[in-house]
Amino acid sequence: MRSIEVSIGFIQRDDTYLLQRRPNTQNKGAAGLIGAFGGKIEIGETPLEAVCRELREETSLKPSTEDFKELGSVQVISDRDNMPVKIAAKVFSILIASETVFTAYEGELVEMARDEIHTNAHLLTPATRAAFEQLI
Repeated sequence: MRSIEVSIGFIQRDDTYLLQRRPNTQNKGAAGLIGAFGGKIEIGETPLEAVCRELREETSLKPSTEDFKELGSVQVISDRDNMPVKIAAKVFSILIASETVFTAYEGELVEMARDEIHTNAHLLTPATRAAFEQLI
């Protein structure tokens, strides 16, 4: 089974988390599910640099590496290109001001309070669900 190293970033505003409903495109993996923003760590890139780059690519936010707090790591089985894949995810969080407005460029922006996350765990990507269960 193929393995992929990714970085994911949980955006927190007040008591809610800002997530994305992934596009329903099969080659993206976890199609149609709700997840944290993030993606594959490129060669020569640290996990922190990757999460910063991914949030800049996937949202209108322009964070710097100093804006993130490292939460830990999770490992899950997910899918990519219609095949199972081992995901090793470095997990980060970023706190944004309550008045901050931003746009998600990929997928649909989803805002969830903590209690909604547990109720809707079945709608979350495997890595996002594992991060909430183990780290947040």
